[in-house]
Amino acid sequence: MIRLRNWLTTCCILLATRVAAAQVREHVEHVEDIAQWRVEVFSGALNPGGLVQGPRLQAGHDRRGPMAFLATGEACTAGDGVVFLFTRDGTVRLLAGDPEQPGYRDGPAAESRLGTDLTVAADERGGLFIADRSNRCLRRAVRRDGQWWIETLAGHPSNPADPRLLKVVRDESPMEFGIRDERRASDGMGREATFHYLHSNVIADRQGNAFLIDADFLRRITPEGRVETLNPLGGTG
Repeated sequence: MIRLRNWLTTCCILLATRVAAAQVREHVEHVEDIAQWRVEVFSGALNPGGLVQGPRLQAGHDRRGPMAFLATGEACTAGDGVVFLFTRDGTVRLLAGDPEQPGYRDGPAAESRLGTDLTVAADERGGLFIADRSNRCLRRAVRRDGQWWIETLAGHPSNPADPRLLKVVRDESPMEFGIRDERRASDGMGREATFHYLHSNVIADRQGNAFLIDADFLRRITPEGRVETLNPLGGTG
């Protein structure tokens, strides 16, 4: 009886696999002119020698990071301590932070300080979410009266992350023995909420919510700054 059950289970799995594969094949789109496609440099210059602002093909920096495209047609990329803006006229300029002085300071973007290990995602209002791993908070870049401002949407930098933990996350390397973070994350409004250290790349939905994988938890941050843990038991719980 057990063998028959296992045989039926195997048949069901194989059938489901074949159905799924057939569905995938139905949705495959073949690009006829793929041989004519070209890969071109969008921005940056070879060995720019540090931070260089200006026309996108002459500008460059040595701080690699994720990229986000704003509803305004502009784009942003983040690195340690800085966020760069690609304007619609093809110019790259520093939007926020200081490449020489990572830290924490809200206010006018030109005077702000950002932490290290940043990721970014565009919101639906033309602004930018900034997941600041080293400062354990979610920040936001917004335009006010034609000027960019940096504000903290949730979390606070009172308990900065262990640099060793940040390196583990950045390098996707195994957790070393003795490197642990026992502090519990908590939900709440704005600065009342706390985060762990394992922020994934931040993403956003059309309702203006931001989402982060924070250690084993999926956290949602509303446009008003309320942090909610969607799987309180962690993992798939």
